[in-house]
Amino acid sequence: MPRVLLTLFAIVTGGLNWSNTEFVLRSISPFYGLLLLLYVALMLLAMMNIVTGIFVNDAIESTQTDVDLQTQAELDKTSRVMDELKRLFRTFDTDASGTITLDEFKDHIANQGVKEMLAVLEIEVADAMGFFEVLDVDGTQELDIDEFVMGCIYLKGAAKMVNVATLMRENKLMMSQIMKQAYKLEDRVNHLTTKVEGFFGDSDLLRNIGHAAQWKSLDEPFEIEAKR
Repeated sequence: MPRVLLTLFAIVTGGLNWSNTEFVLRSISPFYGLLLLLYVALMLLAMMNIVTGIFVNDAIESTQTDVDLQTQAELDKTSRVMDELKRLFRTFDTDASGTITLDEFKDHIANQGVKEMLAVLEIEVADAMGFFEVLDVDGTQELDIDEFVMGCIYLKGAAKMVNVATLMRENKLMMSQIMKQAYKLEDRVNHLTTKVEGFFGDSDLLRNIGHAAQWKSLDEPFEIEAKR
């Protein structure tokens, strides 16, 4: 038995030519030769699966490491951008009130140094007023540090996003105005409907009174004749 196990190990590891062993076994019985062929095939498949699994696992780990590194790099980059935006906010806030007014924003956004800094941060400002309104999400005409920093990060890296955000804001304002006009129109229609219903109600009342008077005038001759 130990000799058989050693022979099988040598066949799998290449220490012995399995075709010679198969020839000997087949000369004894074709069934033994078939068993050896099946053993060799199974061992080759098993080793191929093991080797493939090792390579695939290494590739997955390498990819995961790359993703982690990229994520960490993006986080570090975002942190640096936030620090720069906070510093830029303090530059805009000349009166140290903790907020940026529209006038302060216009005064500083026209500065070439500020434009270059925003360009480095991949933020393009074509319309100062529109950019300010996009950042001013609560409509107070003032920007606090959170609105400024998070708004700039949202618009970072895509100049067209400013235009898209501006259009979205204009659409919201337009929809709000349309809804107000719709409510006013609905009130007017309801008021007009009430008046029309009241008018037709009064007409029915007058018509009923007229009919009653007419029937009364027709009954009067019969009453006089009866009295005679």
